[in-house]
Amino acid sequence: MAQLKHHLIQEMATDLCAREEAKKRRGVFVTALSSVEKFILAGKEPFHIFRRIVGNDVTITSVASDSVEMTYRKNWPIWKLESVFLNSLFLKWARKLHGFCRCLNTSPRTGYSKILAENSDLEELCESDRHMNDWNRILPWFPNLVVLRVHAIEFVRILNWTSTLLPFLRKVVLIDYRLNRDVLSVHKYLAVHQNRCPNLETIQYNATKLEQMRFPARFRQRNVISSVKHIKITDHVEGCCTPLNFFFLTAAQKTFPSLESVEIEARADCQSLEYLNMTQKGRLVDYFYKAFESLNFGFTIKITFRECVDLFETPVSDLFQYFTTKGKVYGTPKKFTVRTSFPGKELIYEVISR
Repeated sequence: MAQLKHHLIQEMATDLCAREEAKKRRGVFVTALSSVEKFILAGKEPFHIFRRIVGNDVTITSVASDSVEMTYRKNWPIWKLESVFLNSLFLKWARKLHGFCRCLNTSPRTGYSKILAENSDLEELCESDRHMNDWNRILPWFPNLVVLRVHAIEFVRILNWTSTLLPFLRKVVLIDYRLNRDVLSVHKYLAVHQNRCPNLETIQYNATKLEQMRFPARFRQRNVISSVKHIKITDHVEGCCTPLNFFFLTAAQKTFPSLESVEIEARADCQSLEYLNMTQKGRLVDYFYKAFESLNFGFTIKITFRECVDLFETPVSDLFQYFTTKGKVYGTPKKFTVRTSFPGKELIYEVISR
């Protein structure tokens, strides 16, 4: 194996993981990775290659003193291995932890909990608990944190209640926040405490309505967050043919003066054609495209809009034909994608007919 080229060994390692998962697709847990264990012990290069695979693709999801659960590429099934050797190696090599970070504060730490606590190279933390009160004790365990996934209110608490510096933090993903004030508070406290995470470049807002993208009402220099270069928003539009609200972009540009790109992903379930004819639907689509075409900022904009449509009496071909005037169309009348591009902006409109 040592004579094989590096990329071939890499492919073999990835293929081994895929095969082991395929064997257990019908079960809940993968309990053994015998071929992987043999691969790791086959030589120095396979050992180091698999270490990188674990760092990039394995996420620790649960740890106790005598058990570990993890996922490969964040997919099912769960790996709950019986091998002490593999569990110990994976905990030492892991770079991603999803929840259960309170286990680092349990005392005394023994077994697998102790091994995880000694791993100072964890780079990605996802914590879905909305009531964390011990960030002051948790964050020091992540001196090299690069990606943080938390509720908006938890990020506010981190900024407002702790003094831990996060010099390597580059991306924050705000998950499932529901209140406008949570979003506003994130921007307020991040502006005040941006010296705590001076290299934060990307903020991702998940499950967020565009109208919730609120910024301080009075623009002042102290409200500027200069490090952020990229923002991404995912939104589920309520109601049929609802135009996206782009008004927040002006305030975002003021708050993030270094902004280079904005990505918006939105989806909608539309049953409007039950009571709208094709002409009326066309007007709504025209309005959508005109709003997009009017966007003119100093950063790039990419919008992906996915719409599931119940056509009822309207022929599928009519809707498909109408969209051929909007850009390059790919797919079939029942499921197609329209790409429209201008300098500095792109709209991908996906339509699925049911």
